[in-house]
Amino acid sequence: MDNNNNNYIVKELPVKYYLEHFQYLLSFLEKRYLHLLVKKEKRFIKNFRSLTEDAQCLYIRLVNRKSQFFKISGIKYDEIKNIRKSLKELSKNKFIQFIKDDEIYYLKEVLTIHNKVDLINIIKELKRYDNSLNKLTKEDLIREICRIIDLSKLLKSILEKNNIINILFKQEVKILQFIFFGNLEVNMSQFVIKDIGNAFFEEFDEASFSPIFQNRKEVNQKLQALDIYEEFKKLREELTIINLYEWFKNKEKDFKKTYSENVQQTYDKLFKKLGFKLEKEKLLDLALEVYSFCKSDLCRERIVRIYLRQKKKDLVIKLCDEILNNPQDQEEYIFAQDFKERVLKKSRKSTTTLLKKAETILISNSFENHVENGVLNFFEKHGHQGFFSENYLWNSLFGLIFWDILFEKVKHNPFQRAPSDLYINTFFINKQEEFNKRINEILDKDILFSIVERRYFEKYGIANSFVSWNNHLFEFVSKVIEKLAPLQLVIILKEMMKNLKSNTRGFPDLFIWDNENYFFIEVKSPNDKLSAQQLFWLEYFGKNNINAKVLRVKFT
Repeated sequence: MDNNNNNYIVKELPVKYYLEHFQYLLSFLEKRYLHLLVKKEKRFIKNFRSLTEDAQCLYIRLVNRKSQFFKISGIKYDEIKNIRKSLKELSKNKFIQFIKDDEIYYLKEVLTIHNKVDLINIIKELKRYDNSLNKLTKEDLIREICRIIDLSKLLKSILEKNNIINILFKQEVKILQFIFFGNLEVNMSQFVIKDIGNAFFEEFDEASFSPIFQNRKEVNQKLQALDIYEEFKKLREELTIINLYEWFKNKEKDFKKTYSENVQQTYDKLFKKLGFKLEKEKLLDLALEVYSFCKSDLCRERIVRIYLRQKKKDLVIKLCDEILNNPQDQEEYIFAQDFKERVLKKSRKSTTTLLKKAETILISNSFENHVENGVLNFFEKHGHQGFFSENYLWNSLFGLIFWDILFEKVKHNPFQRAPSDLYINTFFINKQEEFNKRINEILDKDILFSIVERRYFEKYGIANSFVSWNNHLFEFVSKVIEKLAPLQLVIILKEMMKNLKSNTRGFPDLFIWDNENYFFIEVKSPNDKLSAQQLFWLEYFGKNNINAKVLRVKFT
């Protein structure tokens, strides 16, 4: 069977491709998310459509740039015929604002869009220059300029040489893109990636559409959570630990509210990072207080560690038992197992014990920077075949087997690599019947192989967060299907389902086989350590009669 998608053709984009993309986004939102938009956003869309094409293009060019302020002299786009005319139209329709010399509250932003050489020249022209200013960072230089020069005079001097504009509705555009993509990490570049042929996505149709957000409250809460998290990341570099804790306490009312799992995930991540920072400063009671806000299991390991430092042995054992009975992932399970044993002083760390017992082989030091290749070379010399497997093999197998179920009725935009609710606990609950049916089907090896083969050749190159496409993938997954019993594969896939964020990593590095046998190998160089996740999979493979082992390497 030939694969016709292997050779990607890079397409040339239309000159005003970005206008077409933005218009598509607006039409999509009006058609599917109109009930989520507030008056200001609807008015923005209506007014944007009333602009001339060049004015629309210029606005999109500017609003999608990081800065909110621009010098007119620096705005140049070949495809826009008359920049000044378009700027005038945008100003008239209140899409941009020309900064006036009495708007001192914009001074810091105005200074920031100048480079350091520009700033030094501004000081020289105002006769306040001395050589020591050259040694300052740009940020410190801006502070010093504002200290030594009259602010009104400073702004007036800057605007005499260059008109500066402020881009309006930037927040509205941010929200519109957020509703469309479902997060703030992905942006309009996804359109370009798709159009030039660097990525292919599952076909989008009306029947498959499923909204990310059910109501405006969800949108606002998620945006607020993301904004607070970004604020925290900035403040943790600037504030003392006590002041950072006080910032947290000032937002306590927000943190105590009940949120959807999607929103709560963002806050829980904040609580874990802040709590850990308090731990490092030995403020253990404050750390426990912060961790208590965490509504998921994300902070349990940290709480156990604090209990031990506080010599609360009974609480350590109790929480470890809770984790062992209901771990959030394999890494947490191994941690609780080891920590409980450590407190009871029954044994040493499991990862250390297994690594010490591992077999050792000698390979040439020419492989020192490519250890896995050296081990493959070792086994090939001894009559085996093999390939690098690790996480990509199992994730790809998962993605191919469950492809249709993963993408069924969970498409929220044309650039989706995975379901929007994939890491929410209800994902598998809502699709349990479909997954169970597929699991029963693939217990037949012929059906399993048929499903994987069909998906591989039908979907080759289409973006799927689980599948890492390459020309050898089908050969590799076929070999694993051949060597393992279907039930063994099913057992691994079901374990992955318990936590797709964590349980999709830590798999052994290599898959090795000959005519009679096979085994998965976790390769460890002399100074490498075994992670809890790696230990879990090695033990789990062993429990289910899947041949797996650790192999230590020494160089000759």
